[in-house]
This record gives sequence, C-alpha cells and structure tokens, in this order.
Amino acid sequence: TLSLSRWASQQTPETLTRPNLPQARSASRSHSFLQTTTQAAAEELAHLGEAIQDLTLLEQQVQQLLKQRQKTLKQVQTNLLQARMLPIGELLSQFPRMVRDLAASEGKQVRLTLKGTQTLVDKAILEKLYDPLVHLLRNAFDHGIESPEVRQAIGKSPEASITIRAWHRGNHTYVEVKDDGQGIDLEKIRATAIATHWLSPAEAAMMSSRRLYEFLFAPEFSTATEVSQISGRGIGLYAVRSQLNLLKGSVTVDSHLGKSAVFTLRLPLTLTVTKLLIFSFNRHLFAIAVDSLAAVQIASHELLQTHKNQQFYRWKEQFVPLYPESLLASYRYPLPCLTRSDWSRSPASNPADLSDNVDSWADSWQSREKFPLLLLAHGSQVVALKVDQIVTEQELVIKPFNEAIDPPPYLNGCTILGDGRLAPVLDSPALIEKWLQFSRSQSQSEVPAVSVAPTATVPTILVVDDSVTIRQTLSLTLRKAGYRVVQARDGWEAIAQIQLQPGIAAVICDIEMPRMNGLEFLSRCRQQGNAMPIIILTYRSSEKYRQLAQQLGATRYLTKPFLDKELLSVLETCLEAARPHNV
Repeated sequence: TLSLSRWASQQTPETLTRPNLPQARSASRSHSFLQTTTQAAAEELAHLGEAIQDLTLLEQQVQQLLKQRQKTLKQVQTNLLQARMLPIGELLSQFPRMVRDLAASEGKQVRLTLKGTQTLVDKAILEKLYDPLVHLLRNAFDHGIESPEVRQAIGKSPEASITIRAWHRGNHTYVEVKDDGQGIDLEKIRATAIATHWLSPAEAAMMSSRRLYEFLFAPEFSTATEVSQISGRGIGLYAVRSQLNLLKGSVTVDSHLGKSAVFTLRLPLTLTVTKLLIFSFNRHLFAIAVDSLAAVQIASHELLQTHKNQQFYRWKEQFVPLYPESLLASYRYPLPCLTRSDWSRSPASNPADLSDNVDSWADSWQSREKFPLLLLAHGSQVVALKVDQIVTEQELVIKPFNEAIDPPPYLNGCTILGDGRLAPVLDSPALIEKWLQFSRSQSQSEVPAVSVAPTATVPTILVVDDSVTIRQTLSLTLRKAGYRVVQARDGWEAIAQIQLQPGIAAVICDIEMPRMNGLEFLSRCRQQGNAMPIIILTYRSSEKYRQLAQQLGATRYLTKPFLDKELLSVLETCLEAARPHNV
C-alpha cells in the first residue's frame, strides 16, 4: 500500500493521459484492413451485378430466339398442312357437266349450285369422295327431282335445284347435298320394310323417322318400283355408307315430304394438328377439339336444377342438360389419369402454349367446391359435360383407330401427349347424338306400353363369305326354306350389318376372308356380348380349327361341301335352342 501511494504521488496529469503507442498502431491496422475488405466486397458486388445484367440480357436473347424458332416451326407446320389439303372445289367442278348431261337425257330442268368450294379437305379423303357424291347426285336427280310438268302442277318452279355445300366445323368437314324435289316418303319405307319382312307392322309403326332413314343405306333395300340406269336399285346409298365408313366418316338424312331431301356427309380431318383441350373425367384423361366447344363455365351445385331426374344448367337464358355420367363411364379405359401434382412433375407436361389461368381456375374450382362444365354444341343442341378438372390446352395430332380396336362411336381417335400417355379424343356431334338417343329411349320408356298382338316374324340369317357363288347358293337355299337373308363379304362388313339390323337371328360364316376372317369376327361378336348362334361353314376340316372355333364360342362347325338338308336341320336346331321358352 505504501508503494502504491508513492507511485501515485509521482505521476503527473501528462503522464496519465499519454497514449499507448502499440495499441494505437494495432487499431490503425484493423481499420485499414476493414476498409480494404469493404472496398473489395463492393467491387465483387458490382461485378456480380454486371454478371446478372449480362445473364438477363442473354435470357432475353434466348427467349427471342425460342419465339422465332417456334414461329418458324409453326409456319413450317402450316405449310405442310396446306400441302396436304386441297380445296373441295377441284372435285365439285366435275359435277355441273354431269348434271347438264343427265338433264338433257332425262328431259328435266336442274340447276346445280356449289357453295364453299374453297373449303380445304385432306387429299387422301378428296380422292375417295368422288363416288359417294356421284351416287348422291344421281339419287337426287332420279328419285328426288320431279319432271317439269309435275313441278308446275304442284306449284313449283319448273327448274329444280340441287345444292352442294361444304364447310368446316371443329375437327370435321361437312358436305351437304340438298335438292328441292319430292323428298323421302317414310310411309313407303315402312311399307317396303314390312313387305320384305325386315319389320313387323307393329315394329314399323313404332319406329322413329331417324331409324327408318337408316334402312335406305341397307344393302338390297330400295323403295323404287323399277330399276333405273341412273341410280340403280338399293346399291347407291349402301355404297355411300360403305365408302364413308372406310374414311371414318358418317352420313345423315333429313327430309320434308314434297319439299326437300338433305344428305349430310361428316368427314374427319385425319392426321391433322388441331387445338385440343385435355381434361380428366372420372379419373381418366380425355381430349376434345376446342372448336367444338360453345363455352367453358364454372358452376356449383347450387346453380343446377333438376327436372324429371335430369339436371340442367342455365346458360344464356336457356336450360342446358347435363350429360349423364353413365354414358361415358360404361366404357373401360385402360390408362388412369394422374393427379394434378403428378402432371405438374412431368417434365414434358408444361408446353409453351399452356394457359396460365387454367391452373388458377382449376385451383379456384377445387377450393370453392366448384367444377368446370364443357358446353358441347352441335347445330342448335347444346349439352353440358361435367368434368373433374382441366389439365392443359395443346395443339396435337389426332390418330384414328385401326380395325384392331372397336371403340365406342363417340370417340374420334386418340392423341399422344408430351409424356407419352394416350388420351381418347371425344367426338362432340357423336356425343350429342348418343345423348339424344338416350333421352328418346328414356321418354319412350315413360310412355305406357300398348298391348300389341304378337305377330310371326321371319328369322333373318346373315351369310358371311367372300365367295359370291357360296353366298348366292346359301341365300337361295335359305330363302326357299322361308328365311330372310342378308349377305356380307367379310367379318368387317358383317359387324356393320349386325349394327344396322339388330334383328339378325343367326350367322353362317366362313373362316378364310379378307380384312377380318371368320375367327376374328366370332371373337369380336362374343366380346361384344352377342349371343346369337354363329355357325362356321368352311373348307378347313382339321381338328385344330374346330377346337379353336369352339373355344371362341362357335355354335356349330360344318365343313364344305354341305348338304342343304343337313345345313337347314342344324340351323333350325340352333334357332330353337336360342329362342326363349315360356314355362
């Protein structure tokens, strides 16, 4: 303590305030290092900012390059499509001279009008469209157009008119052949169907006009009283439908007795790129052409109204019926739909033309317990299809089904998505037609049944053989025995006959035939649940073919040459076993 006091007395204020030189030097060095580090960091940040600006500029250049490349690819795609398409006027320009020659030879005054001649059609379809249009023109000229004297007597202009009009709607091309002649007499069709034992009087009286028109396309069916060199008898319209079936098209008829008859051909644009809306329904992926949609609406259960077990949605001051889910869910689709999270993780599922608001709309529908409605339009009829969610919108190629697949009629083909999955493409007009048939059947089922006295009907036998001689021999034998006979050249044509004429009682079928042989036809019929007797009549007598036919569901197996009595006995036994017996 004494030493500490002596040291304190010896210190002066100058001594106490003198700085520590080593500590000052250390602090100065730390400050200099901090300043240098800060300047270096600032320089690095400046360089990093310049690099980000360079990357941003590079990204903009890449985006512009991608847009330019997409524009070039789009132009190439458009040029390729235009190279495959031809205006239908190149085909229709051949008909005015033909009509003038027919008018001069038959003494009729007919004016042919062509509309929509610039409508583009696939070249492959255009080459096969000539024969169907020739048949329709000849039928209109021969059976529809009256003579000038008759037209003047009923108050019409002596010069008749035939109009061919073409237009494009959605993924289809429509060609309409219309005449202002006498139209189609439904009573004459009924009388012909009854006279040829195609229908019983009770069935003919209950049948709708749409189904009666279908008989016009049946082979060997004609309402003409005499054979004409212009249109033939019962062959022209059957050839029209057969050719259109090969083109994956269809034909419909509409007529007003004494005024007009209209035949409308609907042809697909096969292997063409079109804008499709991909959506999920009942956990399965589907696609539909955007052009066939009238609108896409957001709906909730509160906006739906129910009347007679049918739900309706109010849209533009009209009540639109909801498509029954059972009509689409009845067909088995092999590939289930992935969830939205799976779709978003897919590397190929984010196309450039994907609408950003589709995902936001779908999220809002799910969060608010709402659902999307696709409004399908065909003519004046509008039907709403309730779907689970909308996935994307893309320009894709529609691939048609081949003969190995038997799709439902409301599928137009399939498309391949970017990740390799297949999505069936819905045909909007066919969907609406199916709904109309369903609604008509529902309304007819609500009508009280009228008791009709049972009438004896003649069984219809379908003869399937590629040999004309065998078909004619079998037909002659069966007709002598009192059966009505329908013929087909192969299994593919036989399936069309069964769909056209549901009253076929039995089938006599060969094995070796083009396009679809007898075993394939037998397998297809059994897979579709058709239990009618099918008798195999073939030159193949080996046990291998016999066992294979029995495994596929053949009722009997006979070999050629055959005896008439044996064949008729086997046929009668099969028909007797197939008839329902009352206990």
